[in-house]
Amino acid sequence: MRAYALVALALLLALAGCAGRRHAADAAASPNLTSPLHACETRELTLDGTDVVVGGNADATLASVHIVTAPNPAALSKALREIRRAFGAVRTDPLIVAHESKWGWTTWADRCGHPVAPRPSRVPPSP
Repeated sequence: MRAYALVALALLLALAGCAGRRHAADAAASPNLTSPLHACETRELTLDGTDVVVGGNADATLASVHIVTAPNPAALSKALREIRRAFGAVRTDPLIVAHESKWGWTTWADRCGHPVAPRPSRVPPSP
């Protein structure tokens, strides 16, 4: 009985080690600044200690940049420069769609489905 427990423990440790290596390989293969944004993609990046989340529009342009944490203002400005150099300037998707609920509420979303608060001049007419 004790031998079976030792064999089971050895197999469990071997499987845990394989899973850890696979996770590290997946993290190394994750997209970074060198690969272009895809349509409606959300990407998490760490640049010099600054954690950033970038989002893409339906036409694969940069839609948003959200700073999660930054160690200092110098690292923050460097990360923003690198993002702008890699993906271009932030552009708001000009095409928004009105969605009516069954209760009569109207909400607007971009082509990726992200809710937006449109400017009065850009509000599409309701059908």
